[in-house]
Amino acid sequence: MLIFILLAGCSPHNGEKTAVSASFPHERQLSYHGITYVADPDEKITEVERKIGSIKKYTDEETKADKENSSSWYKEGTSLYKIKNVEIENGIAVEEKRGLFVKAVPIALYKK
Repeated sequence: MLIFILLAGCSPHNGEKTAVSASFPHERQLSYHGITYVADPDEKITEVERKIGSIKKYTDEETKADKENSSSWYKEGTSLYKIKNVEIENGIAVEEKRGLFVKAVPIALYKK
C-alpha cells in the first residue's frame, strides 16, 4: 500500500505542462494588470498594435498566482500584445509561437 501511495505521488514533470490544477476554472488562464483572461487557441489574431507585457510567473497553483502577468498555462516570457482596434479590457493577444497570436478575453466575457 505504501509503495502505491509513493508511486502515485511521484510523476516526472521535466518542464512540460501538465494538467491544470483543479482550482483553476479554465485551462489557458492568465492575468494581466489585475484582469483575469482566458485564451482561445482557435481564435487567431492577425493584427496587433504593440507589445504590452509578458508573463512573469507560471504557476499551476491558484493560491500562488498573482494579478500581475501570471499564468497557469503560458511559460514565463510569453509575450502579450494589444489587439488592433480592441480595448485591452476587452481582449489581448498572446503570442503562442513566434508570429502566432491567439485572443484572450476577460473571464467575465469568456463563453465556451
